[in-house]
Amino acid sequence: MKEPQSVIIQVRVEEDLKRDAMKVLDKIGIDMPTAIRVFLKRIVAEDGIPFNINLPKDGKGARGTITYIPAKPAKQVRYEEFLDLVAKVPQGFITRYDDICDYLCRKYKAERVEFVHGTEDWWRSQEVPLWRVVSTRGVLSDSRLMSRELQQERLEREGLTIVPCGVNNRSLMVKDYKLHLFDFDLANEK
Repeated sequence: MKEPQSVIIQVRVEEDLKRDAMKVLDKIGIDMPTAIRVFLKRIVAEDGIPFNINLPKDGKGARGTITYIPAKPAKQVRYEEFLDLVAKVPQGFITRYDDICDYLCRKYKAERVEFVHGTEDWWRSQEVPLWRVVSTRGVLSDSRLMSRELQQERLEREGLTIVPCGVNNRSLMVKDYKLHLFDFDLANEK
């Protein structure tokens, strides 16, 4: 199967907006490119913007006023369940945030899942291999929990090959990452 061609999207936003968005994304453990891909996937899945954008009915108000209508309800899943799944990924394998979400959607027969925090320090007492979580295309990323360099070091220690990629080869990805993806469905059949 031929891998789809990827393209680069560049968007200019205010520095404050980017900083505030990064703070929120760090809290839920995903990077900006993954969040943008999730947004684009929701646009495709819902065949439109996943919230309504309308002018006020009275015709008054600022041009471009946005009325927020929340997305379809999500199944709330404890963040510890996310960490439990990451802990099941064996040495030499990787997973992606989207794969975990897709697995939980199938498990709970939900359209989407939303992680809620329970015991904040639970993961700190465990050896959760968060370095095994990569982006949708197998790219390593910095998070508040782990640097890209540490992620690279740990994955290479487990036998995976990390190669440069992206614009000017400034990003890093797992070589042939699809060959190393852990399948939660197959693991639970055993």
